[in-house]
Amino acid sequence: MLAIGGLSLGGQILLEIAATRNRIARFFIFESTLAIPMRFSAAFVSLSVSLSYPLIKHRWFSELQAETLGIPADMFEEYYASSTQISKESLSRILRENAVFVPDPDIKDINALIIAGSGERRIMLRSARKLNEMIEGSRIRILRGYRHGELSLRHPEEYAALLVNVIDGKL
Repeated sequence: MLAIGGLSLGGQILLEIAATRNRIARFFIFESTLAIPMRFSAAFVSLSVSLSYPLIKHRWFSELQAETLGIPADMFEEYYASSTQISKESLSRILRENAVFVPDPDIKDINALIIAGSGERRIMLRSARKLNEMIEGSRIRILRGYRHGELSLRHPEEYAALLVNVIDGKL
């Protein structure tokens, strides 16, 4: 495989894959990937999900969530359908695991581009820098004014152009 990318939780999954199967692709792209545990937040996931889960079935609430997450309007129906299908237990577990994730310290020897938006939470910017330090030879791009996952979700042409530049060795 030439290249593989992961956004947010998908980036964490890709980090796990890259740590054990670093030859699965020639290029790895990690966008808005949390790499610093948020133990305090993880402690409140169950309570937060218990309070908000009944609202997920309401379209207006999902629209607010989608806006907060930067989901483009043309992807909303798929997002809404998926949201209404997930169980409370699964949602809780996903959010908790995401919050306590720690990248494998042995991840090395991969050609990686790490992307974060300057408009993301500070912990995401710190995570991007941490990954850049962990992965020798990786490159980092902090995109001015971009929010969480905005590059691939809202600017796919720019994402593709960035990928081409990485493959062509221009980054």
